[in-house]
Amino acid sequence: MADPPSILAEDGLFYFQNIMSEKTYLSVEEVAKKFGINPTTVYRLAQRGALPAFKIGNQWRFSPEMLNVWISDQINVERMQKENGHEKQ
Repeated sequence: MADPPSILAEDGLFYFQNIMSEKTYLSVEEVAKKFGINPTTVYRLAQRGALPAFKIGNQWRFSPEMLNVWISDQINVERMQKENGHEKQ
């Protein structure tokens, strides 16, 4: 994984640029609305590690990019299961 962008200041120390301001993160409620599911389900999936998320204090946050990767992974797993005859009933 690449190091976060940094700058070398005149005092010889490295300071990390504010990369948080460049990204938009979603709340539990926003993810629930996008997926059409209950916010409680989003909480449970995040707590189990089944949905990519991180906490800031006591609030869960979700990266849209990571959610897109997760959705693609889920689709690929289902496709592979169907190809191998392991379709869910």
